[in-house]
Amino acid sequence: LKKNEDMDDVAYYSKEFGGNGNGKSICRKEFIFIECEKSPGFEEIIKNLTVRINEIKPDPDGDDSLNEWIELYNYGNESFDLDGLALIDNSGKKLFISDATTNGTVIKSKGYLIVMTNNFSGLLNNEGFEKIILENVDEFSYSGSSEGLSWAKFEDGWEKSVPSAGKGNEKKSFETKKGE
Repeated sequence: LKKNEDMDDVAYYSKEFGGNGNGKSICRKEFIFIECEKSPGFEEIIKNLTVRINEIKPDPDGDDSLNEWIELYNYGNESFDLDGLALIDNSGKKLFISDATTNGTVIKSKGYLIVMTNNFSGLLNNEGFEKIILENVDEFSYSGSSEGLSWAKFEDGWEKSVPSAGKGNEKKSFETKKGE
């Protein structure tokens, strides 16, 4: 601020507020400061994120709520920590990657990260239209899933496929699904 200009707001920070060396920020909520996930630079990180939705298994054999997953793929040359990033469905339900069962929130260069929906009801629709959004980064829409098959991304688009969690998608006939 230049001398003689009015100040709109002032905030004083103390390490007791949190966000002290733990990768979190301090955000104002109503009249108090609390620890939060996103920082002012978060939007810039999202712009440079080289992560895409690569495969979705919305209708697994058995209990859907325990076995549904979304696979993310990092096609870039840097690792990214996806802590604070969410997957959002067509109805607006959000599943934060840090709240889902994964092997952490870091996705390595040319690596995969499996996000389990863990009883998060209704995120992946088995019937009718569904859209899954990786917050401000990527999205995929589908309709009409088949039990035991996944939706996989290939160079020429998305197809129903034999699930291949954690590795590159391969075009295989559906008949090989039960015999593998």
